Order: sequence, then C-alpha cells, then structure tokens
Amino acid sequence: MKTTLLALCLVFAFITPVKAGVVVDTDGDFIINGGPYYILPAVGSGVGLAATGNETCPLSVVQTSERANGLLTALSSPCFFYFLPTDLNAEFTVVAPPKCTTKPAKWRVVIGKDVAKQQVKLYGYRDTLNNPSSSLLYTPRATKTTMLALFLLLAFASSATAGVVLDTNGDAVDNNGAAYYILPDIFAKGGGLALASTGNETCPLTVVQLPSEVQNGLPLRISSPLRIAIIKTDMSVDISFIAVPLCASTPSKWTVVEGEEGTKSVKITGYGNTLKGWFRIQNYSRLAYKIVFCPTDADSCEDVGISTDDDGNRRLVISNGNPFAVVFVKATSLEA
Repeated sequence: MKTTLLALCLVFAFITPVKAGVVVDTDGDFIINGGPYYILPAVGSGVGLAATGNETCPLSVVQTSERANGLLTALSSPCFFYFLPTDLNAEFTVVAPPKCTTKPAKWRVVIGKDVAKQQVKLYGYRDTLNNPSSSLLYTPRATKTTMLALFLLLAFASSATAGVVLDTNGDAVDNNGAAYYILPDIFAKGGGLALASTGNETCPLTVVQLPSEVQNGLPLRISSPLRIAIIKTDMSVDISFIAVPLCASTPSKWTVVEGEEGTKSVKITGYGNTLKGWFRIQNYSRLAYKIVFCPTDADSCEDVGISTDDDGNRRLVISNGNPFAVVFVKATSLEA
C-alpha cells in the first residue's frame, strides 16, 4: 500500500499543475501541509468536539456554538508537498484534544447502529471505516480497481474544476478586493481593457481591448456573491471597472447586450436589453485563463473573444471557439 501511495503522490505531482489545485485559507494563502487551522463554514461557528450517545469522552466531531472558531485542526497529506493540494487524501488531527482521547486525535468515520449513519469521530472506536477522510469529502479506502480509476482520473482531469484563479505573481485573485488589469497572455497581442463609444453610443459603454502592448487599460475588480476571500475557476462572478465615465450608470458592471445582427457584445451597465447570466473564469492553458459568459437560460457557457469593428475598435464579444486568452496583473494604482 505504501508503494501504491507513493506512486499516486508522484503521479499527482507530475501531471497536475500544483498551484491550480492548492487549498487556500480565507486570506488567500496556500494551506501548509501539516499546519494548524480553524475549520469554519461560510456562516456559523467552527468545528469542535462533544460527547454524544453513551460516550464518556468527547469523541464526536461537531459544529460548536460555544467557541466561535472551534478547535485548531492540523491538515496533512502523506505526500511530500509543502502545500496541501485539493483532491488528495488528507488527515485531520485535533491539535489539543481532551486528555481522555487517544493520541493522535485524528478524524475517523464510525458506523453507527444504522449502517447508513456514518459519523465523524476521533480514534477510540473499533468499528471505524478503513481510511482517513479525504479533505471534507470522505472516500473509503481504494481497491485496486478504484485506484486504477483514480490514476486515470488524475491523468485526464483538468485542474479547472478545483483551481484558484492566480495573478501573474502567483497569488490568488481577491474576491471583491484588489484591483487588476486584464491583459492578453502574450505581450504582442495588444494591451489591456478600457471603454469606448461604439455605434450610436454617446457614452463609452463598450468594453474594448486597447491596441498598444504598453497600455494596461483600466483596473477592474472581480467579485462573487460567495463568502470566500478568493476567486476560483468556474465560479460565477461580476466584473466591473473601478472607475467609469460620469455619463455611465453606477454601480456599473459588465453585461452582455445582443445587437440587431445577433452580435453579443460586452458592455457596462446602461442597456435595457442585456442578457441574463454570469461571467466565469476558466483555465485556458497552464499560464492563462479565458472568460466565458453563462446565460441563465442555457446549459453551456460561451467564450468571450475579440472582434474588430469597422472603426478599428477591438470589442469584447461572445465568440465561441475563439476565446480571448488573458492573465490578471495586480494594479499598483487605480489609474490607467
């Protein structure tokens, strides 16, 4: 089993972009393998211990109401990573458990009288299932067949499903926090994003790419309604410029407007015929992302690309199959 586990760690290390699948804390920092953390839900108190049933020692893992943060818990993986990757077996160990518990005080899943009722408890029960919990999703110990399936999954799955959106410094992009420039992934493909008046507009409402590589464009903020500190891939987000023209509506965010010829253009708030939906950021390559628009009345998302109009404006439009590959550069000032 140790040989199989080592092989699994090596496969994970070589075929998965580690930064794109690393667990981050609420500050947006990578969680250190073996480090102590509080485990809290989006709303409510943290995780602690309680004596349930006939227990004379608190062995049941519960959400506590007595202490806001709960008990410190060490998160660790048997693989030799400095940071803790997602989708890899992990152990949860209470840092300072009661004296009556067995040490180390690791989480285990215990089968109750009703087999369907499996509870998370500490060491001390004989009828624990034979595997540590894997992150917060419990996975029974893999057989040879399931281990093979896991290898195939790791080989072919994309990190986009669990990735954190990173800026060019390798830091997680803040949720409704810092400002960023959105630039093409390759320097020779033009500059950043700004606003322009197109068609019959008397106010610059159309999102465009600037033509010069030395122009960063206008800084933007990316936000999600979810109460987490960072932006993850495939998360529904709002994208908005930090500053908009006085003639534009406020608050202002990116929208998609369908034109007379069926062209769907990205514009800021100000049109009545906007399409309902969300933007998402998805992995495009190892170092770049793409932005997609997901209509609420459709089952799939559409790429955001670039289309040059007759006036030379590089407009952001819905362009399936020809996405605008981008990177996120943290803005040092709020000016273009």
